[in-house]
Amino acid sequence: AYPLLLQNLQSSIDSGEWADVSLVQSALARIDYVRKNYSSAAKRYSLARQLASSSKRDILLSDALEGGAKAFAALGRYDSAYYYQKEYLLLRTNLEARKY
Repeated sequence: AYPLLLQNLQSSIDSGEWADVSLVQSALARIDYVRKNYSSAAKRYSLARQLASSSKRDILLSDALEGGAKAFAALGRYDSAYYYQKEYLLLRTNLEARKY
């Protein structure tokens, strides 16, 4: 799955589909995290967060923030993990409030 996602990533970059790039980066980060490659996961989640934020895709941003919090915590970078978790919870609260 990883090589296929890397191909998809390159295709999305070539076509300027930044929301798709964010989605693929999060998927690759999730695989890196499961493989215990926390440094790569944190980098990919960080990039996914930046891209999702600039493309105004809250669901993608939510995924990147939640995953980033876990990856940074696994690295012992608790300041970054706290930031990602705080931003994730704030975003989720805002998304829930929009429902009502």
